[in-house]
Amino acid sequence: EVYAVASSFIPQLRAAGVMDSAHMMLRFPSGAVANLEMARATTYGYDQRAEVFGAEGMAEVRNPPKTAAVVTTAAGEAADVAMHSFPQRFAEAFA
Repeated sequence: EVYAVASSFIPQLRAAGVMDSAHMMLRFPSGAVANLEMARATTYGYDQRAEVFGAEGMAEVRNPPKTAAVVTTAAGEAADVAMHSFPQRFAEAFA
């Protein structure tokens, strides 16, 4: 079972019939449910990540930052921005 909605907030994409925001929900025969979200309009570059969670715990894949530097103080934590796009994030795969 699949349910999906999409929209386009960027006028140039809308004019071309391209969606820049989408939400999908899937229900598998086992009863497991998956939620997927897609948005092209992020100011900090492409954002792709995955989270899988259940009764036993969670697995997460995050966006790799430009550097591994993290500063932690009483006010919280600060880290570098994510690598901007796929060629930078997945250089080994594009080699």
